[in-house]
Amino acid sequence: MMAASSTNPNPIQTIRNADDTRTVTYFGHEVGHYSPIRYLKSRERGWRYVSVHGQLGYASSERAAQRALMEAYH
Repeated sequence: MMAASSTNPNPIQTIRNADDTRTVTYFGHEVGHYSPIRYLKSRERGWRYVSVHGQLGYASSERAAQRALMEAYH
């Protein structure tokens, strides 16, 4: 697990994994994961996320997925 270092003071870190999912950490603790999706009918892009507490959701932007994970963490 990557912890926030002194060179990067931001406690919220996003790590891109080999399978194109992202892991969000807060002060070194996992908050959740999210990944890009494409809706079948509209072909629009979106983001699916799951928190460490089991909350599953969909977001229209990557930033919105990160925010939703942080909200679910607290």
